[in-house]
Amino acid sequence: TDPADHATSTSVELGISYAVHSDPQISTSNAYRAMAIPTLFLIDREGTVRDVVVGYQSERFAQIESKVQALLAAP
Repeated sequence: TDPADHATSTSVELGISYAVHSDPQISTSNAYRAMAIPTLFLIDREGTVRDVVVGYQSERFAQIESKVQALLAAP
């Protein structure tokens, strides 16, 4: 795992505009079985994982953004 400062600087270099998380104790990575960097989880208000993007896939971010907007608009 990367230290927080490395994760932050890498996200800036890649132009990533969503929140990033460093997991030095690997607890979150183990809980979600996220073994690739980066891994993006879309989690709804009830805590259900709605989508997962493994690796940096810019073409998938528009799809994720649409799903986020739909989840935010839901009652």
